[in-house]
Amino acid sequence: MASIITIAGEKLFAAKAQANEQLDIDTFIFANVPGQDATAPISREEGLPSNYIVHQQIVQQVGRINDNVVVYSTVLDSVTGPFEFNWVGLYSSVNNTLVAINHIPTTPKTVTADGVAGNTLNRNFGIEYSGIADLTGIDVAPETWQLDFTSRLSGVDKLIQNLASDINGKNWFIGDGFKVVERSTLNSFKVLAGTGYVNGLRVELLEDHIIAVEDYPKGVYLEAWFDGDASSVWQPRFNINISNNLDEFTDEHDKKHYITKIAEINQYNNVQDLRKKPTSTEAIKNEIDSHINDGKHNANSIGYRIGDSLDDLQRAAMVYEKTINIKIPTDFSDLNEALNSLSGVSTSGKTEIVIKIESGHRLTKGISQHGRDFSDVRIVSDDEIVYLDNDFVGADTSNVPSGILGETPRAPLIFGYRTKLPTLDCIIDMENNHGTGIQMAEAECVVSQGKGIINAGFRGIQVHGRANIYGANFSGSSGIGLRMQQASSCNARSAIFDNCCKTLEQTNSSIYASRGCILEFRGGSAKNSGGFGLIARRSLVNADDADVSGAAKGGIFAESQGANVSFSNGNALNCGSSSAIYAAAGGVICAYAAKLSRPSAPQATINLNGGQIWVNAGTAIDGVTGEEIIIQSSNAKYLNAFFERGCIIFNDGVGTFEIGENELGKFEKKSNGQLKIWTTNVINLDLGPEQWSGQLQLPDLPHPFLNINNVEISVVGRTQVDAGGYRVAVSSWHRLVPNTNEFKVKNEGVELSGDGQNMAIKCIEMRMSVEGTWR
Repeated sequence: MASIITIAGEKLFAAKAQANEQLDIDTFIFANVPGQDATAPISREEGLPSNYIVHQQIVQQVGRINDNVVVYSTVLDSVTGPFEFNWVGLYSSVNNTLVAINHIPTTPKTVTADGVAGNTLNRNFGIEYSGIADLTGIDVAPETWQLDFTSRLSGVDKLIQNLASDINGKNWFIGDGFKVVERSTLNSFKVLAGTGYVNGLRVELLEDHIIAVEDYPKGVYLEAWFDGDASSVWQPRFNINISNNLDEFTDEHDKKHYITKIAEINQYNNVQDLRKKPTSTEAIKNEIDSHINDGKHNANSIGYRIGDSLDDLQRAAMVYEKTINIKIPTDFSDLNEALNSLSGVSTSGKTEIVIKIESGHRLTKGISQHGRDFSDVRIVSDDEIVYLDNDFVGADTSNVPSGILGETPRAPLIFGYRTKLPTLDCIIDMENNHGTGIQMAEAECVVSQGKGIINAGFRGIQVHGRANIYGANFSGSSGIGLRMQQASSCNARSAIFDNCCKTLEQTNSSIYASRGCILEFRGGSAKNSGGFGLIARRSLVNADDADVSGAAKGGIFAESQGANVSFSNGNALNCGSSSAIYAAAGGVICAYAAKLSRPSAPQATINLNGGQIWVNAGTAIDGVTGEEIIIQSSNAKYLNAFFERGCIIFNDGVGTFEIGENELGKFEKKSNGQLKIWTTNVINLDLGPEQWSGQLQLPDLPHPFLNINNVEISVVGRTQVDAGGYRVAVSSWHRLVPNTNEFKVKNEGVELSGDGQNMAIKCIEMRMSVEGTWR
């Protein structure tokens, strides 16, 4: 069976998410499409098969699997039918959109009749889309009947199989299990009872098995597969085969059969045992058992002391898979010494090594590591914030090429060269002394959510490599908060870089991504920068929902070609001397629904110098939206068309080419050639009640038209000249064509704001709007 989300459905999801509106999906549609192949791929452009619809029914149950997966369900009960169907669609009637399609083998739906019960069928659609649960407002857990556990249980079976393979190898045997030995009877052999694993499947031979061989040499193969019986008991099955060669295969029921060769019989008295055995751990376990009972350790936490041997530590890590605790300064004087002591220790991902900075301790020395892997090491602290000692010595960065090292005016706190740094799971306050908090040179690092290095003396974190600092805190650095370079990648979603560039690098930014980097900064904060909030140079940045308000120079700066910043729903308010958003030299910024402002006037809130900026109806300048404010706040002459400084693309409209006003009125020119004008004029005349005027001259227009499509004129009479006195009802008749004015009015003589009758007028006050084309 094939299932897809339609392109129309995906567009609907995106539109609702952008508009922050709830998505309603309410209908199941069933059809019987002739000649449909249930196994063939479905076109995502496919629409409703209107001529073949056999039944429609509302969605009866919904459920939330996780943030990105929801399930819709309906039940075809025994009184629904009869019909057959092979096509099921999920439909949003509110939006007239087919959301998802399922092609299935033709399925009969019977109905209860003549004492024979009809069948009951339930149909489920699982929809996977980023943020779908919030978008649809579904927050209830699904019922068990809404879920298909087949795939999940198959995954569990495979997981167990893989775990067995990972621990001791793909194919292995315990003791003499499945060992082939000769018997006293000629050409007769015995497979000994016991246990083995074939590709992770555990098989057990309960009693010895006799085999006979007529010619030599022959191989003995153990074949294993996973299968169930009529009572739904699933377990590994096996056969013992004699063959010259046997390969793994998949049977007609789609069951995978795994093969391992356990013996080669060369002659009636010559058997070669080919079984593999796991590595014995008994000796190691015995040593560790005595080690953890020596009065220094316990089974739950294998503590590490200076006197312990590294061999003991490594064996403990591999066998017991526990936590190793190291304390600073009780066990080692500084973090770098503790990390150096772990040289040669391999935990194989089974053990976590926790280095704890004890309460009241101030760090005396930085971390400097080259070519090491500390993926399983985590640095924590007793105190909420850790500080540096007055005699703190920074990390050694010597013997690293300058092109890789980057700017290092002062020694950093943590430095890694081609190293996987330990996870930082505490907050360190550098009090704006010394150098960069974390400096990476072709390295990797992880900082836990809510943790980090604040008030760094130079930069908060300098990434040359790969960093995961989701939700971390690098606020208050003297210079740049986050600098990326050399095709690095960084997940800084929801991270904090507020109040950076306090005293250094104020011509730069709190966040700087350069030279082909990729940065995820969605929902992050880089407020109150001493320079720009964020600068991208030849790099890709997702800063949706981010906040760069209060920057002294400007909010977002796409500095060069290849710089692409997504800033939808972001905030760049009260940004200073430059602009809220600035795209130059080929840089691109998408500012859909962004909130922008500068301290004084809206002018120069949006700045172009050879770049592109995308906006929409939700983009607000000082709280005001629309095309007119976009033009007023930028250096663009018009929208949706290039000019010498670049282009602002207004996604929700045609785009205003020019807005103008002169003594004749106002006009708005669109980039698609449309033109609209507005004029207000007063014509003095004497006109008694029920009298018609003569031919009146229509006023000159503030901008010439190529073609006129529509003219609207509203007229009111006045009892005094120059639009004074009472307002009197007037009828107007007009026709505006090139080189001809046809315009007359009739005084109805009725006062508009009172009860007056048979009133004469001294002038008419008219408002005229004209629509047409200017090119």
